[in-house]
Amino acid sequence: MRHGATILWAVLATVAGTGLFMLKYQVQGEEQRLHHIQKQIVQTEEEIHVLKAEWSYLNEPTRLRELAERNLAMHPMKATQISSIESFGMAPPRPRPEPTAGQPACRRPAATPSGPCFHRSRLDRA
Repeated sequence: MRHGATILWAVLATVAGTGLFMLKYQVQGEEQRLHHIQKQIVQTEEEIHVLKAEWSYLNEPTRLRELAERNLAMHPMKATQISSIESFGMAPPRPRPEPTAGQPACRRPAATPSGPCFHRSRLDRA
């Protein structure tokens, strides 16, 4: 009986030792993976920082103005280029067609005598 118990405990100790040995190497592999991921995070943050600096430089208003003037022949607006709405002529009103015998008479709301023409059927639906 003692001999069987000794063998059982030896087998259990061997299984536990092997399990702990495998677990140790698994943990070391995960730590290496974690370290690699942390290095990637730091590298990505540095790349983001560089890209933000480039974006700031590329969107600088004075640089954009110079590029627009040089490549697109665009210049800032001058005061002489600004007009008021009164300087533009108004188009003459379009003549309204008279209703024919088959069409219903046009009825306009009282508030807008020159507004759009509404037929009786459209007003009755509303």
